[in-house]
This record gives sequence, C-alpha cells and structure tokens, in this order.
Amino acid sequence: MNSLKLPAAVLCCALCVFFSGCARIAAPKPPERRVPETVRDLEARQTGEEITLTFSLPERNTDGSPARTIRSLEIFRITEKAGAEIPAFSAELSEENFLDRAAHIFSIPASRFEEYTRGNVFVIRDAPRVAPGESFHSLRFIYAAVFVNEKNQAAGLGRRAVVQPVVLPPAPEGLAAVLTEKEIRVTWTPPPESANAARPFRIAYNIYRSENPDEFPLAPANGAPIQAAEYADSDFQLDKTYYYAVSVAAASNPPAESGRSEILKVEARDIFPPLSPGSFTVIAGNGKVTLFWTPSPSPDVAGYRIFRKDRAGSRKPLRDELITGISYVDENTDPDGAYIYEIQAVDGRGNAGETIEGNL
Repeated sequence: MNSLKLPAAVLCCALCVFFSGCARIAAPKPPERRVPETVRDLEARQTGEEITLTFSLPERNTDGSPARTIRSLEIFRITEKAGAEIPAFSAELSEENFLDRAAHIFSIPASRFEEYTRGNVFVIRDAPRVAPGESFHSLRFIYAAVFVNEKNQAAGLGRRAVVQPVVLPPAPEGLAAVLTEKEIRVTWTPPPESANAARPFRIAYNIYRSENPDEFPLAPANGAPIQAAEYADSDFQLDKTYYYAVSVAAASNPPAESGRSEILKVEARDIFPPLSPGSFTVIAGNGKVTLFWTPSPSPDVAGYRIFRKDRAGSRKPLRDELITGISYVDENTDPDGAYIYEIQAVDGRGNAGETIEGNL
C-alpha cells in the first residue's frame, strides 16, 4: 500500500539494527506499518454560511491492528466556481491532483481530538473565506480528511464530500412554547414571504432539543424536516428543563440548513393535578361512616384527601396526612349529624385534583 505524502510532512521510515556478540544473525524484518484506515463516512453539509463536516475516528489500522498511534487529523478543501464539473470522484482527479488543488485548512493534533468529537464522531465547522466579488453561494467546496500516524504516514484520502451552498432564508424567530401534561408544543414565526421567493425548494424546518444549552445533538428531534411552523414534543419528562432551537431546512443534496434560531428555554414543571377518583361512596351504620372509592386513573397519585362538612358549614380534612388506600372509616361522627364528604386526589408534588362529593 502506498503512503500518502502530505504537504509540510515528511514520510520516512528507517530501520536500524545493531548486532553485537551474536553467533547467528537473523535476516532483517520489514518495518511494521501501523497506518490508520481511510475516512469512509465523511459527510459535509451547509449550516448557514458555514460547512459542517462529520466523520468517525478510525478504530483500526490498515493491517487490522488497533489505531493507537494516530498523531493528527489533516483536512483539505478545494474551492471552485459552482458551475464547474465535479471530478472529485472520477479517475482523472487522483489524490496527488486533489492535494495540488486543495488548501490545507485544519491540522488537529491527537491531544486535541476531544475538543472536536462527540463520542466517536468528529464535528468540524469550516467558515470558508470568500474573495471580493464572490459570494458563498457561488462556490462549491470539496473536502477530504486524513488521519496520520506518528511516522507521518497515511493510507489515503478516502471518501471526499462535495457541498454546493444554496441561498437560505434567515433562521426562524419568535419561538414560544405551550406546556401540557402530554406534550411541549413549540411554535415559531416563519420567514417572510419575500425571503422564500424564487427558491427551487420548499421551506421546511428542523428542531433541535437539548438539556444543555451549550451542546445540541447532531440529529434534529424531528425524524425528517417538517412543513408546519410548530412541533409537538411528546418525548419529554416533567420537572426537567429543555432547550429548543429551529433551523430552516432545504431539500437539497446534501441537505442544507440555515443558522439556528435563538434558543428557547422551557421549564417543564409539573403543575398538573391528577384526575379525580371514578366514584365516591358514603355508607353510615353502627355509629360510623365508611367511605370507599375507585382509584384515580392518573399514574402519579400519592394519596387522597377527604373533607367533611357539617350543618354549620365547617369544612375540615379528616386527616392531616394523605390517605393512601381506597377506603376510610370516619368514627368520629354524631349519630344525629348530617355530613357531606368530599374527596380529591393529590400527586407527589402537591397538585390537588378536583373534588367530588358524596352525601350522607
């Protein structure tokens, strides 16, 4: 396998064998080649007026051994007019020709890989400089990424990615949210019609959600771009805080997105009371009153609170603490008294549901 000679890098390999005091001299062995595998999953996509590159850190060398001797990551970019043919994947554009035309835009030592990775995936953002008289959208960009070992050796350029930027509307504005017990509904203001005119694609949106406002996931919360200017998030938990951002998505190949909106913070506090019990029955006899009920259908019920009202209109709870069963006996009653009992379900956060009444 041929090694790739990188700009400003010297690819060399030397074998020095010293023999001293040996009766037999073994034949010299060729040097071991621990060269990282090529990048096979390079993807590039437009994000506003930047290009976002994603690809995996190689786990193995070309000989199958673990890739433990990576020295650096090198990234190259060809910038050309958008109307030119794309020979990036054709035979006439060899690795040498690619490197002759490309600018060397990033050199990241292995000691800094953690700054650019999420798990095992690199996320590199490139903001190409545009010459006077040109625009970002009049250019095309071709990228390649190469991992280099400690001997300045590389297996080759691997997969190359091409991006042709498109003109996108600005990011959505006016994000707002309505919280219910079952969903967080996020809405926003679509870009003005003037920003959408004369576009070869339909405007759609991507929604990003995170629990950390400083780090959003690579993939949007929606499986595919949506047309409506709202999103119902049902995959959430109450009493947690979420952050949302929205971008305009273009149906281009590869997909393109605008910059993201301002971040919307949503505190999904549980302020929702549980449902009342299905029925409430009151039976008097033998100087006491027995109460029983069917459980509330709400899953977060911590217990029940029962009130008793007498003829004078006094209303008091039968117990200070919640009743956790589905029945209760009130033994502190007046045989000649007339009472009205009320019951409500209460959840673990103190939210109390509506009361239902049972007469004696």
